[in-house]
Amino acid sequence: MKVCVCSDSHGNAANVDKMLLRESPSVLLFLGDGLRDLRGLTLPRGCRVHTVSGNCDFGASEPELRLLSLEGVRILMMHGHRAAVKAGLFRMDLLAQENRADIALYGHTHRQDAQWSEQRLLLCPGSIGSALCSYAVFDVQEGRFSFELKNLGEQQ
Repeated sequence: MKVCVCSDSHGNAANVDKMLLRESPSVLLFLGDGLRDLRGLTLPRGCRVHTVSGNCDFGASEPELRLLSLEGVRILMMHGHRAAVKAGLFRMDLLAQENRADIALYGHTHRQDAQWSEQRLLLCPGSIGSALCSYAVFDVQEGRFSFELKNLGEQQ
């Protein structure tokens, strides 16, 4: 199953559409700060969307934290502002450990990053609203996953 992860569109819905057109995922995970940008997207047929709200999603009804399972892989989603990810990943890693997550996804920093903590992946896809259009793509199958950090802005 192909999963696209993005965050921090900040009004740039066109970049989200470009990513979806290029990748054609089965699942879109959006990590906040631009929930309004998801309205009217051209989603690939059958694409499921899971979201969390960020610190700029004023009045959003979406949760700030979401735990889901895709193909047996436990994924913790958050924007990251409540876990103070700009100061480090310690609080986020504890949340991931408490929730027995295989992957902890966060946004807020606008910088792509992927780190391993024991057997958990801590990943920020960057900002889809930036000039580079940063995001991540996962292949998730039967309890296993691989991932790639990507930038639309560097591709032709």
